[in-house]
Amino acid sequence: MNKLENLGFLLAIGCALFVIFVVPYFDKKKSEVEYKVQV
Repeated sequence: MNKLENLGFLLAIGCALFVIFVVPYFDKKKSEVEYKVQV
């Protein structure tokens, strides 16, 4: 595996982890804020 492929591979893993961990976190925050606004 050359360096460029390696970098792309790491980038893909980084994106996957970002989507798995960060997106649900912000989704939760957003729904909490919307809930507070409604109340």
